[in-house]
Amino acid sequence: MMIAYYFGTQSQTDIYIYCYATVGLIIGFLGSLDASIIIPESMRIREQENAEKAQYFINYFLYLYIGIGLLVMFILLIDPVRVLSTISKFDIATLEENEQLVMWFVPICMLMLVTQYLTNILSSFKYFTSPIIAAIINSFFSILFLIFFHRSLAVKSIIAGLTVGYIFNISMLLFILKKQLNWHFSFRRIEFHPGLWRNVRYALLGNVATLVSGYTPFYIMSNFNPGTVTMFNYAKSLSEIPSQMVTTQFSAVAGIKFNELSARKNLQDLNALFTETTNFLIFLMMPVFALFFLFSDEIVAIFYQRGAFGEAAVKQTAYLLKFLGFSVIFLAVNTMVSRLFMATQKLKEAIKFQIYMNGFFIALLFIASWQYGITGFAAGTLLYQIIVIAGTYLLLRKHFSFIAYIDVLRNIGFNLLLNGFLVVVFYVILRNYEKNSFLFIAISSIIYFFLIILANRWLRIDKVSHRYSIQLVSKIRSVTSSMFSK
Repeated sequence: MMIAYYFGTQSQTDIYIYCYATVGLIIGFLGSLDASIIIPESMRIREQENAEKAQYFINYFLYLYIGIGLLVMFILLIDPVRVLSTISKFDIATLEENEQLVMWFVPICMLMLVTQYLTNILSSFKYFTSPIIAAIINSFFSILFLIFFHRSLAVKSIIAGLTVGYIFNISMLLFILKKQLNWHFSFRRIEFHPGLWRNVRYALLGNVATLVSGYTPFYIMSNFNPGTVTMFNYAKSLSEIPSQMVTTQFSAVAGIKFNELSARKNLQDLNALFTETTNFLIFLMMPVFALFFLFSDEIVAIFYQRGAFGEAAVKQTAYLLKFLGFSVIFLAVNTMVSRLFMATQKLKEAIKFQIYMNGFFIALLFIASWQYGITGFAAGTLLYQIIVIAGTYLLLRKHFSFIAYIDVLRNIGFNLLLNGFLVVVFYVILRNYEKNSFLFIAISSIIYFFLIILANRWLRIDKVSHRYSIQLVSKIRSVTSSMFSK
């Protein structure tokens, strides 16, 4: 919001966002290796062998990551403009004008990598709030530096704040490991599980496809008008807020439980936990998608329309948000399925599907955006997400026959019908009202969610929320009866 206020949409913000997104994708690529291989294996060593050996195992990859980070920094510092011109569609003049900004960004590669690994370690010890606290600290310092140094440093002020935030985070996380978990950071070579490196190769192969598919949208956007990357990022950021607040937290906790149930070969409870958690997330996220679709212009205006961010930018960002909003449902399903494969260590089985789907996504985006520009890009993204959710049924039926994924698809269908009906009703009722106030959006959203909960009270679309809806309706009846009796 503050970047939009101070700088609007321009080539400088495009390059900052492009660099941050690219580094974030690479860090996420390695982070998926943590979640799928390193952390589950360290938990196995801790449970089946001893805690000291598990620490040496984790330390080995910590120092390996530091080595990778130093190598990446060295490559970038040699000629940052040439590197960025190779991996983007920005023109050389724009990159040369902002070379110093790119140079400032280089140290963050290492800092992000180490911070993510340390938070993943703490999460495996059930310090589930560590990623949230780390994100808050980063945001605090980047905002602080942006407020005080935006005139003198421009966009570089954000990078300076992030650098300080990551250094603070690493210090705090190392202190917790040392103080609370008696961690020893000495390096020692250990013997790895025979199948570990095979799983690492499989995971890297599959995640390369995911990395390229995540990078493709930014690459395509860098070929459009200045400011397009920024607007795409704003729409993407808004669409991901519910997933970061809800889905990520649910999946982190559920993933640990998946690991435990898989280790015990308790397939019945694993199926029950997977279907209930996934269906509950869908039930929560479907109304969010509906509200993004109904109020995209108003939501973008409330968050961003001030200072240098004008009405034209609001319209284009809101248009993208209508399509990208479906990602809250896609991520709810995809994240839980990924956690299932990670917990059971069936990585090889998922790789072909992952590569085919991401290859299809990349081809679809290039063709659609080449033919229809921004509209083709947005529609192609939506179509891909729907195809993956449906196609996952074949994958799970083959490798996890005990998982009742058909119940998840049925749940999605019922929720789409219910929310589609309410979207039409709300659109007809609200089309003549001014909807550009936060209070109006908030009240409309509360009414919408309340109607969804009441509908589920009778339709029983989702079991978990149905139990909550019964309690809610009973509470309302109790309060109402008490008021009338008085």
